[in-house]
Amino acid sequence: MSPIHLHLLVNHLPILGAPFVLLLLAWGWLARSRDLTRAALWLTVPLALTGLLADQTGDAAKHALRNASWIERPLVHEHEERADLAEMALYAAGAGGLFALWWGRKRAEERWPAALTGAVLLLAALLAAWTGLAGGVIRHDEIRPGTALPAPLPSADAAQ
Repeated sequence: MSPIHLHLLVNHLPILGAPFVLLLLAWGWLARSRDLTRAALWLTVPLALTGLLADQTGDAAKHALRNASWIERPLVHEHEERADLAEMALYAAGAGGLFALWWGRKRAEERWPAALTGAVLLLAALLAAWTGLAGGVIRHDEIRPGTALPAPLPSADAAQ
């Protein structure tokens, strides 16, 4: 497996994981379920590590592609800049989850720290999706803003 393939596999973890953990946290928070809330808060830690994993595999993928004739360096740079923001938000969500767990260890509720973690998780989810879009644009011209899609081919029925 090449570094490029590994990055393409790994980078989906924060993109899909952040909304999943956010939904679980919201469910726990709204249902006032301490177990669901704590499960979501615990999941923020491995979620934060997916940001590190995506970053490390992204560096390896960038180096593997440095001599590719089709690569557009400004697009890669934009993807990296967005990834840095998403990674920091994922770390903050993980730290918020740990803080909320620490805060609630001797208290009956951790609602405000869980809500704060949820807000950071929402930011992380949005930034991860924004980063994924910038990554997709590197190789997929069809999702670039202002790109005209080719006209559809005529169907076999229209030719008769």
